[in-house]
Amino acid sequence: KDTDSVFMVDDDLRVDCTGLAAGFEAWRHHPNSLVGYYPRLASPARGTVVDNDKDDSKDKDSKDDHDSSDDEAKKPQKIYHTWPIVFTQHRFNVILTKASFFHKKYSRSYFNEKINPTEVLEYVDAHKNCEDIAMAFMIARLTKKEMTREMKGKGKTGYCHHCPVYVHGSVKDEGLFNGISTGGGKLAPKGHMEKRSKCLDKMTKIYVKHGWDYPLVDVNLGEMSWQHHLFWYQYVPSNFFEWFSFGNTLS
Repeated sequence: KDTDSVFMVDDDLRVDCTGLAAGFEAWRHHPNSLVGYYPRLASPARGTVVDNDKDDSKDKDSKDDHDSSDDEAKKPQKIYHTWPIVFTQHRFNVILTKASFFHKKYSRSYFNEKINPTEVLEYVDAHKNCEDIAMAFMIARLTKKEMTREMKGKGKTGYCHHCPVYVHGSVKDEGLFNGISTGGGKLAPKGHMEKRSKCLDKMTKIYVKHGWDYPLVDVNLGEMSWQHHLFWYQYVPSNFFEWFSFGNTLS
């Protein structure tokens, strides 16, 4: 049967059949959302007050927009957090596309420069990273109005149909010790987590330049999990080793 859903998955991940079926069912109920197995949280760095509607460099027309040397030297204003922080704070605002479902229209939108600026694609190509954050930003911007409205009215509607959705599934990551996605310590290359945080800053800067607000909206882990539990501590990651992803935990 034809479907408008796209299942995107890294070639070194294996999602069990039960989890895969749950992910697709979750997407069917949230066709405009990003649905997947790896929730993440982007939040301001400790002691940092971020004004998402301002950009200190936007009036410096003489500066080359492609020169990122100054950006690379600065400490990130937004921090990329993995499962331990998602769990302890019980919230997230990003679903990684490394194992996710989304509507096929977003595949076209991703390469539409009016929706996803060329600067974003150039940054992704240059750094060989951040395409998942770029997709999360884009979908969040396109659905933020509906998300905000639905979250305010959850008492009446009972659910946010445009919010990102976490699905717990048994996911085997064959690239766990050789890949870049696990987030810290010996499980990821040095500097990977800082690069992810700087990616958040760069995407935010590009969006502000285009007159767009910061798009990510925090959602409650329990409310926006496809499988609901009675107690908060019953929520677990799709891969056990996510518990040991401590990079940026103190940032």
